[in-house]
Formats: sequence, C-alpha cells, structure tokens
Amino acid sequence: MKKANSELEAIRDRAIVDLGADKAAIFEAHLLVLNDPELTGPIKDKIQSGKVNAESALRETADMFIIMFEKDG
Repeated sequence: MKKANSELEAIRDRAIVDLGADKAAIFEAHLLVLNDPELTGPIKDKIQSGKVNAESALRETADMFIIMFEKDG
C-alpha cells in the first residue's frame, strides 16, 4: 500500500503539471480510497486471517461495498 500510495502521488503530481489540477483531482480521489480505513481494514483482516490472498480480499471487500451501495440506491 505504501508503494501504491507513492506511485499515485507521483502520478497526481505529474498530472497537475501536464493536465492541470482539475484533471489531476481524480488521482486525489484514488488516494483517498486507498487510505480509507473502512475499505482497507476488512481487506487487511481477510489477508491476516490467512484465508485469502490480497487479490481475493480486495475482490470480496469491493463486492461487499457494491452490494451495500446497490441496496441503498
């Protein structure tokens, strides 16, 4: 996650220079998602329990949020 965070920050900074702050804002949103404990907490828990790998943990957690948001919508 630290590496992904650093890479997104670099992409955001480059996009600010090349495209402008308004277009680079999408990468700021990505950073917010990446650092959201409501998202990362369940993923870490699934990985630490040893029941799934990182890819599966992300998929399961994303699916959980998708279902939750579809019910509210």
